[in-house]
Amino acid sequence: MGEKPSTEKALVRTGIEYHPIKQLWLRAGIASQPMSSSFGFGLDLSSLRMDFAASFHPQLGFTPNIGLTYLFPEKSK
Repeated sequence: MGEKPSTEKALVRTGIEYHPIKQLWLRAGIASQPMSSSFGFGLDLSSLRMDFAASFHPQLGFTPNIGLTYLFPEKSK
């Protein structure tokens, strides 16, 4: 993906996701202007899903993120 604001240099972002087993996702990405990198993983534990991500930015430093999702069982009709 790319962006080009009219007053700034072009920004390029790219990422990859790898799904080695049913319950696990591995993710990584990079961006330019300024150069930053990110990584993360996701776990699918039946009705509970957890995502963890972290990025490193030259000015902001290390930024961790976590997300938890609970999926309620569907009611039978």
